[in-house]
This record gives sequence, structure tokens and C-alpha cells, in this order.
Amino acid sequence: MKHVCRISRIVSNPSGHALLVGVGGSGKQSLSRLAAHICGYSTVTIVISGSYSVGGPLCGARKLYKRSGLKGEGILFLFTDSQIVDERMLVYVNDLLSSGEIPDLFPQ
Repeated sequence: MKHVCRISRIVSNPSGHALLVGVGGSGKQSLSRLAAHICGYSTVTIVISGSYSVGGPLCGARKLYKRSGLKGEGILFLFTDSQIVDERMLVYVNDLLSSGEIPDLFPQ
């Protein structure tokens, strides 16, 4: 119960993000999904397929920005280490976490 409360408190803050570390199967994703439900957020994850490339996260990020920015919807983006297809994806995640935006996401 303590962990769900902590995750909920972190996520409910503006630009709140957390890095959950632990052994596989310890419930990190389940607690995050429960915390998102408690906060009234929808949970979004990356679905990896055979044709998934580095351009895939940018397309997904555009959709997330539109959902959260235009519609005002609260979103919890759940990203695991098994979803890292290319290390360049981590650059986008780093930009998102450090400044809240991804450069050149929307062409002018």
C-alpha cells in the first residue's frame, strides 16, 4: 500500500515521473497501473512489433502529446527495459523527462 501511495503522489504532480527499479515480477507495472487508475489517468505502453523502428516512438509521442495537451487527458507512460529496440529511443525519453518536450516532434 505504501508503494501505491508513493507512486500516486509522484505521478499526480505536474511533470511527475519515477524510475521504478526491482527484480522482475515484483509488481512494478501493476502498482503503476493501479496508481494511474487512482489518479484518473490512462496508461499507455509501447507495443513492439516486427516492423517497429526508431520512428515509431515519435509517431506515438505525437499522439500522446495531442491527447494530453489538446484534450487535457492525464496519461501515465509506462516504459520497460524490454521495449528498448534501439538506443536512440533513450534520447527521446531523456529529452521528454528533462525538458518535457521532444525537439522537432512536430514539423513546422
